[in-house]
Amino acid sequence: MKDIQITDTTKTKEGFELLYKRYSPGAVRTAIMILGNEHLAADAVQETFIRVYINLDKFDTTKPFKPWFYQILINECKRIAGKNKKIIYVDKFFENMLVEDDKNSERIEFEELYHMLGNLDEKIRTPLILKYLNDMKLDEISNLMKLNINTVKSRLHFGRKKLRTILANYYND
Repeated sequence: MKDIQITDTTKTKEGFELLYKRYSPGAVRTAIMILGNEHLAADAVQETFIRVYINLDKFDTTKPFKPWFYQILINECKRIAGKNKKIIYVDKFFENMLVEDDKNSERIEFEELYHMLGNLDEKIRTPLILKYLNDMKLDEISNLMKLNINTVKSRLHFGRKKLRTILANYYND
């Protein structure tokens, strides 16, 4: 999906509504994957859009919007997670997802994937979510997480490897 171009018309009610329609589904999925709770995720997404609306004038229109948006979302998720150290992970999700490894693809239920991702450390889980759930490029993830691109590649590689191990154990049990 091509990144949205921010202009003065985006700051109108109709323009912001289009922005919301474009980014809210991915934002909700990302927040659920990070926070593990639909209600907290909804709060994070709502607060993210409020912050985006308030700070839209500060956005550098020479840069892509998507990484800026997701930086705000991830910061908001971290803020909420910090306030809610005892997050209760729920099993209720709304769609299936395809997880790709290097050789083939296996279809697993979104709920199962969520639990598998929940077993990964946040520093590995977040790049996986951004890359495979939000279709972000490596350089975008690198800039967003303020990491060297090779660190992002390494974390993605290690994350895929860990997920394959978890998948193998899951299907062998």
